[in-house]
Amino acid sequence: MPRVLSDNALAAIFTQHTDETFLLLATFTHVPTNETYYAALNTQNVVSNGNVFVATWFDVQLPEISNRSPQGCQVTIDNVDLRLIGMLRSITQPLQVILQIVLASQPDTIEMEFSDLVLREAQWNESKITGRLVSEDPLNQAFPAHMYEPRTFQGLF
Repeated sequence: MPRVLSDNALAAIFTQHTDETFLLLATFTHVPTNETYYAALNTQNVVSNGNVFVATWFDVQLPEISNRSPQGCQVTIDNVDLRLIGMLRSITQPLQVILQIVLASQPDTIEMEFSDLVLREAQWNESKITGRLVSEDPLNQAFPAHMYEPRTFQGLF
């Protein structure tokens, strides 16, 4: 299915010189509590569709191209706001993540969106948060999640 981009986005892509900037927005949501953290890869806060995305640095490293099943992508976020750490400390299930690409001149128009992502293997220290963004694909999840062996399921043996 082809992606539909706005005329301004297409002009920015195909023009040799442009002042237009594409911004990456990330939404982290803890579903049970509906607590949400908004981050923008920018030097200034961005208001998009009524939400204030906090200016912060983060990096998304795409996975290698291979014949194996997709392993997700690595994400690194500067640990400048303790709200995200508070969310990570209190969660009982992975954070839901939505990545959006918008133009700086029209942040309410979402040019591209990657939803149905979850943050797994999250680790943090005083300077950064790292983790793996994976798609919630039930067909690639191990089932059952545990091995039935005497060490972990003593009542079965």
